[in-house]
Amino acid sequence: MSSNFTSTFGGGGAPKRITTLTSGTGTFTPLSDNARCDVIIQGGGSSGARVNAGSASPGGAAGATTFVSMLVPIAGVPYQVGGGGASVSVTGSGNAGTRSKFAGVVAEGGLAPSTTFGGLGGDVGFMATSGDGLGCPISVCGGGGADGGAGKGSRAAGFRPNSGALSNGVANSAFGNGSGGNSVLALGGQAQADTVAGVAGTRGSGGSGASGAASGAGGDGVVIIVEY
Repeated sequence: MSSNFTSTFGGGGAPKRITTLTSGTGTFTPLSDNARCDVIIQGGGSSGARVNAGSASPGGAAGATTFVSMLVPIAGVPYQVGGGGASVSVTGSGNAGTRSKFAGVVAEGGLAPSTTFGGLGGDVGFMATSGDGLGCPISVCGGGGADGGAGKGSRAAGFRPNSGALSNGVANSAFGNGSGGNSVLALGGQAQADTVAGVAGTRGSGGSGASGAASGAGGDGVVIIVEY
């Protein structure tokens, strides 16, 4: 995180209020007109895939995380909290997470894994993080889910591609089921043994893949507003 970003995001003394939005859509209304708000926007994570017993299943990916500081009018701004991808109980690919949004700024959800490859983390870039005139957001892509296989693992936030080997996220189970990718806010779901249900992600991280059992759901997104 650059010093320029730090001097803007989090400055200004003690906050008047911290609001955590964990689901749904609505309008956020500040305590005063043109209140400066530092906002963390976390997209939902994807669920792990589910394969037949005896095979190794890929993990789900984390959603992107976007940081933005803006002045919010007393009329308020719309928000949307993305959901995590649902667990998969029959053999098939995982389910993608959905985007979170605050005013015109978004954080994309994690992409679904196939039955062969781990999911890609929520994307970042101009089209994914447009500030709609409210300032320039800073985004970190979600960590990719792990491919199935012993000795492999998922990716940490900021490393979007699925892994090909043990990496900087969460290690796969000894059997080889794939762990979920990390978000900025949480670790991915830890992969389990054959025929054991996967572990869900939290706060936008990916759920783990499972073989012969239900996969781990993706973690729901969140929007955190620190108001000054």
